[in-house]
Amino acid sequence: MLTPISKTNCHLHHAGFAQNKALPMLIIGYKLAHMDFPQDNYHLPILLHLTLTLQRRKINNDNYLQPLKIRLTLHQVNVLFNPPQSVTENNCELRKEVKDIIKNFDSVFSKDKYDVGALRVEPQIIVLNSDLPVSLRPYRTSPVEEQEIKSQVEKLLQAGLIQESNSPYSSPVTLAFKRDEGKKTRLCIDFRKLNALCKSDSEPLPLMDSLLDKLSKAKIFSSLDLASGYWHVPIHPKDTEKLAFCTNFGLYEWCRLPFGIKVAPAIFNRLIRRILTKYKIEFACNYFDDIIVYSSSELEHWKHLKTIFEICEKENIKLKLSKCVFAQTKISFLGYEIEQGKVSPNNANIETIKKLQPPTNVKELQRFLGSVNVYNKLFFNM
Repeated sequence: MLTPISKTNCHLHHAGFAQNKALPMLIIGYKLAHMDFPQDNYHLPILLHLTLTLQRRKINNDNYLQPLKIRLTLHQVNVLFNPPQSVTENNCELRKEVKDIIKNFDSVFSKDKYDVGALRVEPQIIVLNSDLPVSLRPYRTSPVEEQEIKSQVEKLLQAGLIQESNSPYSSPVTLAFKRDEGKKTRLCIDFRKLNALCKSDSEPLPLMDSLLDKLSKAKIFSSLDLASGYWHVPIHPKDTEKLAFCTNFGLYEWCRLPFGIKVAPAIFNRLIRRILTKYKIEFACNYFDDIIVYSSSELEHWKHLKTIFEICEKENIKLKLSKCVFAQTKISFLGYEIEQGKVSPNNANIETIKKLQPPTNVKELQRFLGSVNVYNKLFFNM
């Protein structure tokens, strides 16, 4: 049961504080809400009288926690949440260096989903192989889905990421299942017809072997995640009409690069790569919207992070703090684990391979070979 607190303290009749070494939180009824905690301590006066099982993994000597998703059962209702990022088991505090750098570069971190940056680059164009517009009718949606779509469209409008449109182009919108929310809330545009007309972009993907070679020589890592990375990319005004999407309540078009466009990965990766090249960065690499900062010592690492954050400020890049991991001696990247000069397969991937059933047909054999061949360079005679 929860220990109630007064209505004057939290403006609710039935609520309680939950104090845990790693997971300070406030539970209100069947929902979870975030609180504002003091900067330097997390001492809460009231305990939650409920057994909470945590799944923990030690990352390095500082006992940093991975951003694991914990499921807490309360009155037979599952509440899913993410624990705070980069906290220690002992005191729930970020390391002083991390806290200082986050405080000094507060403007670099996104405050919400729609608080995204805008790269200081030339607006991008979308080249099609045909001038014949693609125009499709809206998909049928339930009242609940339509309300969710309308809510997100309004927020996108307010953020300036989309605008109302009278375009001859029209791609339908739909909702996809979002795992961390447990329901259909991911706004998706079905660009399949438009993608069939998109001219291919031959921007090469980053070479995995090259990236792993660079990382294997480092001893400390930080992983930085761009907040809604594609939305950082401005679209040329004459091409926004091509990115129009239809709903049951109107037609809108993207002013930024949306997810789902065939050439989006190539455009985005090229722009981030060029930014790092412009500043002659030799201690960071990008794989789409992930930037890995790697260093040979901790002191050097703080200098490298500061340089990257200064670049983010200059280039108007926003990072998603909840998905950033700082100053790790071991990091998971592209299915591999890198630690102290060693590159090994990710344990979770190995367990998945172990659970694969023996192939019974060509398709299953191809799937099995695809799963194991990614690691063939780590083993002799494979």
